[in-house]
Amino acid sequence: MSSASSFAPADTSMVIEPMRSDEYERCIDLASAAFNTNNPIMKRAGLSVEDYRAYALLSCSKVKSVDTGLSLVARSADGELLAFLFLKTFDPCQKTSDFKEMMRKSRTTAGLIELVSGLYDNAIMSMRIGSMATGKALHCPMGGTLPSVNGKGAGKALRMRACEVALERGFNTLLVEPAHGATRHIWTKYCGGIVRGEASSETFASKAGDFPLKGSESSVSVVE
Repeated sequence: MSSASSFAPADTSMVIEPMRSDEYERCIDLASAAFNTNNPIMKRAGLSVEDYRAYALLSCSKVKSVDTGLSLVARSADGELLAFLFLKTFDPCQKTSDFKEMMRKSRTTAGLIELVSGLYDNAIMSMRIGSMATGKALHCPMGGTLPSVNGKGAGKALRMRACEVALERGFNTLLVEPAHGATRHIWTKYCGGIVRGEASSETFASKAGDFPLKGSESSVSVVE
């Protein structure tokens, strides 16, 4: 199994490296906590940290995201974990029903999953369908940065390195669904991402006829 090599960002006080197996649980815990604080939509979902953790584990299994050598972390010069980015091969067979328990507990979560699924359905003809269907699309389901290093470039460095990993590992495209404006800005400005679809949380109407994301004052995109 090959893995991503070390990457030195502009800030020489940190280094980007593959996520180690012993770091996986901590990154899952950080991702779970971030849903309650940084994600403008999910922090309104009314779910427990345990629920968010179950979602993170399902979205970013260790076998698919870490044992493959794809996921990344930013570390300080003395080895302290500063930020992380989960990466895995895009799975076109994953169904919204995989998340049915969280969807049952929260209309916000159900609405977000329906919105993202709809964005892919509407944009599919403008995307690299062949790569998505044959395991040649890399997917970034989530990432996070420790509050103490927010704004210091760790997130940007991780995402730029992710683009290099995609090329090194033979992927033809990289897919992400940012719901935070600052994150979307990094993917589009610094990583060359193209917004294939976007929807406002304020105006999204579910198939049930309600507006489950209203009040979060955000938008969700599919970026390739």
